[in-house]
Amino acid sequence: MNELTDKDRHPLLSPQGRTLLQSMTEHPAAPRFNAQCGDRLDGEGLAQVAGFEQQVASSPPSWRHGAQPPWLAPWLRETLPRVRAWRDWAQDTPLARLPTMCRSDLSTDISAYVPEDLPLENLVVHNTFGTTGDRLVVPWTPQACTMYLPLMRRALALVDVALPELPGRVGVLMVCWQRETVVVASVASYLGEAGFLKINLHPASWRQADDAKEYLQWSKPYLITGDPLSFAALLKLAPQIRPAALLSSSMHLSPALAADLREQFGCPVLDMYSCNETGPIAARDASSDSPWALLQPQLLVEIVDQRGRALPPGERGEICVTGGFNPYLPLLRYRTGDHAALRWQGSTPTLVDLQGRQPVLFAHADGRAVNNIDISVALKPFPLARFRLTQRADKTLVLETDPLIDSAELRGAVRSVLGELPLQIAQLPEGGKVVQYVQEGPGPRA
Repeated sequence: MNELTDKDRHPLLSPQGRTLLQSMTEHPAAPRFNAQCGDRLDGEGLAQVAGFEQQVASSPPSWRHGAQPPWLAPWLRETLPRVRAWRDWAQDTPLARLPTMCRSDLSTDISAYVPEDLPLENLVVHNTFGTTGDRLVVPWTPQACTMYLPLMRRALALVDVALPELPGRVGVLMVCWQRETVVVASVASYLGEAGFLKINLHPASWRQADDAKEYLQWSKPYLITGDPLSFAALLKLAPQIRPAALLSSSMHLSPALAADLREQFGCPVLDMYSCNETGPIAARDASSDSPWALLQPQLLVEIVDQRGRALPPGERGEICVTGGFNPYLPLLRYRTGDHAALRWQGSTPTLVDLQGRQPVLFAHADGRAVNNIDISVALKPFPLARFRLTQRADKTLVLETDPLIDSAELRGAVRSVLGELPLQIAQLPEGGKVVQYVQEGPGPRA
């Protein structure tokens, strides 16, 4: 496969967009950029995203309890014959009689769930590391990646914040807090060539101690996205900026952290429920106890018990979704691993009592905090179908693996992230999905 050129990454890049891109990457306080990317959208791709935005605006999620949205039956008729894992199911089988699926199914053989009639050129591949489940490679298209923006725009409308075109300035800045991650600058054609930045607040990502704060203050981002770990680091850094909103996803956002962020940065804080496999599912104002508004026009949400049976309104169970906007990964009764209840306001379903994935911080031998994603990256070279890493209250570690691998290389990988802590390696008991990271002690502070 040939390496992408700048023209491939930015087919529509204007001189103004190129100037902005250059200023983001060449600023004296810029981070250590380690990758290149672009939205890879041409005019046809932009038109597809605009069509999706129209659908988001005109067809909000709507169905009554016990019924199905009108799009579902045609979607099943079209999709089931094209997906190898579902081909044997009759197209008129009631949804409730279809089996559920989970992350380990996708991890075992992702090709069985990709429609077989789709071309494989021009894919965008995301490697995901979660706090639960299995490592996963998810195929996307450039258009589907950009479709996050209309869903973010709908979420921001919940707090009366617009997401306009922002030519010539940084529109979206994504903050991370990891030992290693992709750090990149790009422009978003769908936002009028607004700047897009993904930066890492970990000190290793910067040349000088004050560069992160200086760069944030120079960039003046309109919207900042991240997770609770990176937002806690942003709060500690305390740059003098006033974004239009902060949007947290990936992990549970505590009310106390949301209040601190709102006070420090003087803007609304949104909590968005999203998975790498699904994209954004729901959002709410983090300052309220309101239900979570569903975002996607063609994503059916069920709440199911352990046997996959749909539960009645108000009863808490596992969130299970069908449909989605990624043509390369349609989902059929997909268990997300997160739990909530459904409540209806007329024909509008909402999520309540949602408890998303909790951030998991491990203590390094020297006492500093380590993001569990750094551990996932270190373990990536090893052929582990499943694993669970537990840190006990005394900071000692237990790594359970399937299959059992107790090698000097594996121990060295763990030590490279967590230092010289006592480590026991054992066989992971038989079973399905496991919680990958367990912190039994109070844990360190980010």
